[in-house]
Amino acid sequence: MRQVVRCFLQNKENKFLLVKHIKAKNWSLAWWHLEENENMYEALHREIKEEFNFKIEILGNKIWFNKNKLNELNELPIPISIYNVKYNSIKHWLIQKQEYIFLAKIIAWNIKIQTEEIEEYNFFTKEEILKLDNTFEQIKETIKTL
Repeated sequence: MRQVVRCFLQNKENKFLLVKHIKAKNWSLAWWHLEENENMYEALHREIKEEFNFKIEILGNKIWFNKNKLNELNELPIPISIYNVKYNSIKHWLIQKQEYIFLAKIIAWNIKIQTEEIEEYNFFTKEEILKLDNTFEQIKETIKTL
């Protein structure tokens, strides 16, 4: 099963970034596949820097995790939501993904959108997202908890 990370990216005005990927109809959270030997935190920071030129701080509850050979404990944020997705691709292949959704605050930015993947972007308030017709229900359900 593929693993994907998504993120509610929040700006200083408490608005959240949604994107429309190339040829997509719906507003969505940006998403990224994990590369080989990469954890979800590394993927988030790398991809957000590449696609938007943002520096972020991942928010939310934290867990203690033994990460290194020195047995030092590190604090890592946990996803605000995890869910499985199944659908048929354009070529009728069954796609299965496990998605981890995080909440992050943008702490530095000079926005530079990766136009090969993203057609449109905008920042929305929580209330505006809940009123959107062209977004996914899991986005609306998750943002209600923020």
